[in-house]
Amino acid sequence: MHIYYFSGTGNTYTIASTIIETLRNHQTKAELIMINSQTELNNSKDTQSEPICLLFPINAHAMSPFIWRFIKNLPEGQGRDILVFYTYNSSAAIGEPIQKILNRKGYNLRVLKGLQMPNHLIIHEDEIIDNQKRYEIGMQITTKAIEAYLNGECLIDFKTDGSKILSFFNRHTSIIWNIMRLFTKLEVQKNKCMDCGHCKIQCPVSNIIYINGSYQHKNNCQFCMLCMSNCPNKAIRIKDNDKIKLVN
Repeated sequence: MHIYYFSGTGNTYTIASTIIETLRNHQTKAELIMINSQTELNNSKDTQSEPICLLFPINAHAMSPFIWRFIKNLPEGQGRDILVFYTYNSSAAIGEPIQKILNRKGYNLRVLKGLQMPNHLIIHEDEIIDNQKRYEIGMQITTKAIEAYLNGECLIDFKTDGSKILSFFNRHTSIIWNIMRLFTKLEVQKNKCMDCGHCKIQCPVSNIIYINGSYQHKNNCQFCMLCMSNCPNKAIRIKDNDKIKLVN
């Protein structure tokens, strides 16, 4: 199985690791591939019969544009099995659009499941009181879904907890993203930066540059929070907003 995933704060990677472990426990091989703006599906002749698994986090009721672009650019499925898991904190309106586009492309959608996972961007400490429980439930649901698939079952189970209108606009226009970039800009604090370059290397859309002796975010941020989450010295923050902090 080819597992294409993206994880910003670590939730989706936890699910990907759970899938890998479950498959190995059932003597099934899997390859883990991280999605970025350059990723394309491996559709060579020797892989066309192998199932695909997609995993991604919900962002602004939909998903980051580079992930939606990856899904839109998938080749024709020709009946190929596909499994989809998405992680979210409190709102998601993506299950139905995913189902439609994959069916239209000719994939055999076997699993479509939304998983409520921990909240990592917080203002108050009480916002994380059930994070561990969410991890445990998410991994349990994932294991059962993979085992059900291996047993020949189909699991299409998602809720639309978010705004369909916002989801539509965020998938098909840049309006909301541009507004977010105006009011929620990430910045690297020079006094904390270690010059390791992790943020620049890992950014999935190459939005971070090194200029005049410091790392700076350009104007294509997709708010995946990978840079903030993985910074070894917590040098990245939301500009002019010290109330919101990231917890791992």
